[in-house]
Amino acid sequence: SPGHEIVIGSQTGFPDSVIANVPGGANPFGLAALPNGEYVYVANRASNNVSVIRTADNTVVATIPVGSWACMVAPLPNGEYVYVSNQRADNVSVIRTSDNTVVATIPCGPGAGGIGMLPNGEYAYVVNHYSDYVSVIRTADNTVVDNVTVGNGPTDAVALPNGEYVYVPSRADDNVSVIRTQDNVVVATIPIGDWPCIADVLPSGEYVYVSCEYDDAVYVIRTSDNTVVDTVPVGIQPTGVAVLPNGLYVYVANFTTGEGVSVIRTSDNTVVKTIPGGNRFNNLAALPDGNRVYVANAYGGEDIVTVIGFRGGE
Repeated sequence: SPGHEIVIGSQTGFPDSVIANVPGGANPFGLAALPNGEYVYVANRASNNVSVIRTADNTVVATIPVGSWACMVAPLPNGEYVYVSNQRADNVSVIRTSDNTVVATIPCGPGAGGIGMLPNGEYAYVVNHYSDYVSVIRTADNTVVDNVTVGNGPTDAVALPNGEYVYVPSRADDNVSVIRTQDNVVVATIPIGDWPCIADVLPSGEYVYVSCEYDDAVYVIRTSDNTVVDTVPVGIQPTGVAVLPNGLYVYVANFTTGEGVSVIRTSDNTVVKTIPGGNRFNNLAALPDGNRVYVANAYGGEDIVTVIGFRGGE
């Protein structure tokens, strides 16, 4: 759109086309890119392992056994370790990325799910989907140092760029809890749409985008006063949400087959593109340079990760 286009390398615009499909483990679900962008780690729920995709050629170069029902993924900011929640094992596996070895397993609560990593990497906030609290892991020694009560059925956690607050959507209560990280106290509870699922935050920290699966919409929270300021209609059953690193676009995975990925322009919260493809899109991860977005195809039986990039490659 005029006045809002971006230039990434030799490309203008935003990644808008399916350029590859990468075979992996069974039921790929959560995924995340390392800070250097060289690898994407994919949690495969049905095969209880993690696939490591080398982004240079979109090849799986390692498969790492973890716990039962591997769910969500979060790297440390320095990229040395990746944290993987195991929903049926009620724990978190810690993978050392230098040799892709599990070096620790951390007990959490029932249904360990979404992971919010603080920007300084000192603490990881792990939601326990089958309970009503968040486990706080001190990454220096991989110890749970606190448990924070939130809404019923928490699904995800995202930290603001300044690290002062963590936002936690809770499906069963249709709200978002705001945890102050200084003392791990919930300082606000924000009513939101039906069945909130996944959240992400703009690099500026001004707005948090939350998918609400049964409203077919993404809700926009202004963090200065924790008010919902916009509702963006997207595809049917939106789940995953990923903000491009420049903050100009938000990618939303729509779980219903054939609904594809919706791209929201953040300047006016308008859907400017729907990217077709995939079967049961679930979660997404953008590369740090913004050139590509990786999308897990959950439950569709294809066991692939779809890569969205620019037409003709890069």
